[in-house]
Amino acid sequence: MNESFNQVLATAEFPLLRRYLDGVQQTRSPARDLAVQRDHEQMNTLFHTLLTHFGRYTRLTLLDLDGRERLSVTTAPMLPLPPVVSHAGTAMFEETMALQPRDLYVSPPRLGATEGEGVVTTVIDIVTPVFSPSGRRLGVMLFTLDWARLTANLSGVREDGDTQILLTDAQGAWLLAGSGKQAIPFGSALASEWPAAWQALAARAWGEARLDEHIVWRRTHDIRTHHFQSQAGMIVSEPESQPWRLGIVTPKPTLAGLLMESPGQLLAIALVYLLSVTVGVFWVLSHHRQRELRKRALLFSREARQYAGEVQDLYEHAPCGYHSLDGTGRVAKMNRTELDWLGYRADEVIGKRRYRDFITVETRDAFDAAFQQVLGQAEGVLPRRQRGGADR
Repeated sequence: MNESFNQVLATAEFPLLRRYLDGVQQTRSPARDLAVQRDHEQMNTLFHTLLTHFGRYTRLTLLDLDGRERLSVTTAPMLPLPPVVSHAGTAMFEETMALQPRDLYVSPPRLGATEGEGVVTTVIDIVTPVFSPSGRRLGVMLFTLDWARLTANLSGVREDGDTQILLTDAQGAWLLAGSGKQAIPFGSALASEWPAAWQALAARAWGEARLDEHIVWRRTHDIRTHHFQSQAGMIVSEPESQPWRLGIVTPKPTLAGLLMESPGQLLAIALVYLLSVTVGVFWVLSHHRQRELRKRALLFSREARQYAGEVQDLYEHAPCGYHSLDGTGRVAKMNRTELDWLGYRADEVIGKRRYRDFITVETRDAFDAAFQQVLGQAEGVLPRRQRGGADR
């Protein structure tokens, strides 16, 4: 629909079309008549080209300000026959003459053209006013759209034995040719032909509804407001026909039906299920293993801390004194037993006092000689260790 709206608006702005309508309203003269005749022939060729190229239109008509058909090109004779030459006084013409540039009037779908013996198609009129570049009203451009061709893309769904398309106007008048399980004549009231389906469509503007053992997917479309993808400024239509109501009736899906419809999906589901189970089992086993390892690590850590505490307690409260000296003879470590013997606290000794300060003067020379001997042995045996570390 939006594409057709744009085509009508673009055609109405052709310079040739504007010049032709302007010419038929001016004072007649031989030169003017000749110019208008040439423009008429070119417009006739242009309209035939548009009909042939697009194929969706059954008639292109150009009306003057009085509603008279100045040019009409059609693929089939319009009903009723003969075609009406003057549209003055019709609702379509009166509505269009009140519109501004790039506004549209769209009629409801109707029976309007025959393509052969006994074959009648439905049509819809799209009409727009024609203005000169200066804004002067010149006439009306009317495109008659083949509604059956427009809805032909629904035929594939409608031919499906399990699916049915519903399309009505706001009052419930059927807008599709009778086909499928519910052969409803065009224009018939759906409330009379299929009451349950009409109740499902009319209940809400969109969403789904239950219809016996089927589901109806429904929505409404109002061309007066839902034309944002077109170049139209405003669209006017018969108020009682809008919005259109569209529904798709499908059977309630069942698991067996889905699986029978696509065996490949069943295989894919089974593979995904097996993969999910495998990953789940692996995750459970891995999680259990990690939990056991954490328990063991915590146990080892607790035992190590307990052992370290026992060793530290044994060192601090040993029955003999222990101390460690750095390379200068300064006390680096001393256990509590020796500190108690000497009558000092740890912060008074460790890192501050030399051990030779705690021994008598007579034994200091012997201590220094022995200490230097220990340092020399340590240097010779372990050259890469820190020099000056000595324990007694």
